[in-house]
Amino acid sequence: MVLIVNTTEDKGITSRLRQYALDKGIEADIVEASDMKISHCIGCNHCWLDTPGECSVKDDYEVIIRKLLKADQMWVISNTALGFIDHKGKNVYDRILPILTMNLKFIKGQMRHICRYDNRVDMGLILLSEDVSNPVLIVCGGGPGIPQYLLEELYPSVLPSKFTVCYWDYRGVCTSYDPALDPSTMDTDRFVEDTVAVTDYLRDRFGCDKVYIMGHSFGTYVALQTVSRYPEKYCCYIAMSQVVDQRRSEIEAYDYMRQRYVELGDENMVSRFDEYDIRNSHEDLILYCSSGLRDEAMHELGVGTARDMDNVIEDLFFPSLRVTSYTQGERIDLWRGKALSKHFAEDTEVKAFNAMEDIPSIEVPIVFVVGRYDMTCCADLQQEYYEYIEAPYKKLYVFEESAHSPLYEESERAAEVLDEIKEDITCI
Repeated sequence: MVLIVNTTEDKGITSRLRQYALDKGIEADIVEASDMKISHCIGCNHCWLDTPGECSVKDDYEVIIRKLLKADQMWVISNTALGFIDHKGKNVYDRILPILTMNLKFIKGQMRHICRYDNRVDMGLILLSEDVSNPVLIVCGGGPGIPQYLLEELYPSVLPSKFTVCYWDYRGVCTSYDPALDPSTMDTDRFVEDTVAVTDYLRDRFGCDKVYIMGHSFGTYVALQTVSRYPEKYCCYIAMSQVVDQRRSEIEAYDYMRQRYVELGDENMVSRFDEYDIRNSHEDLILYCSSGLRDEAMHELGVGTARDMDNVIEDLFFPSLRVTSYTQGERIDLWRGKALSKHFAEDTEVKAFNAMEDIPSIEVPIVFVVGRYDMTCCADLQQEYYEYIEAPYKKLYVFEESAHSPLYEESERAAEVLDEIKEDITCI
């Protein structure tokens, strides 16, 4: 696609270019920029250092740069001044810095900046809504290898009755699966940039300045990082099963489950737990977290994904192969993406994350949704972070009959809570 930006008053030029593109079979997107406010680059480097990919100057250029992200070429029509393009044409070129990085490389003997979005991919979105006039909610799912929409299929929620919900698949996951994706590029910055890209798409599509954002499990790490960096795009952050300090959470869950098996007299399970000295050995902690024992015990004891999910294979894997919203190929890609996600670069960053140390405050209202029996992200740590974090508004809801997915496990309670959240945020 060719993006044509006309900074002159002459609309006839673009009319002729539009006809030329049509005759040549070229897809063209034309922006008449003569009346747009396009300021000059102020050289602040915010788009490289402070808010990667986003310009600190807020004006009409954002319309152009969003379109440029989808374009293969950009043609700029400009008047001339002093033998060069005029100031407005130059501003269009200078302001492309956010889509470049500060890193350099030689191309055909010339030094060039490396494109920030050199490895763009299409990302799969599923939109659900009973009323599109409802507030927009972007959902950052758990995993990161399992799409959040799968949970909606298995445990239909009230979310689509309260919001216009966007379930989106991270790069490399399910409908966004790409076998050529380099997992080492999937770091925190990549997840945040993709979240912002989807957010901006939703803001454009539904004509809203801000949207709600919800994270679930791993998705709370992504969502929290995003609202911390881009608070102006979000009216509220709903943290369901917030990641706080996963090392502490795993040790607490280990102790709880081992003790439960002691109480149940299951010596076999107790001995299996005793094979891992997770307090004193980092290697044992890694092995334990990736072992089948952890998930087996959590779901057997009702402290895993959901209180009534007893077995991941029977209650998640087999049902995923029957989800008609996905094509047959997408159902296969779901599990190919799950395998790929184990090598994502963000895994190390999440394990080292300590919410209270890394993000002690945010500028966006935050609502915690906690399952009383959650041991995937331990409930008491979530409550501890709720008490610790500083925000313009914060509230905590505990679902007494839920584990890791409260908004999907207790529909009636969820409906009441979501109505209250919307009412409170509207009044802020």
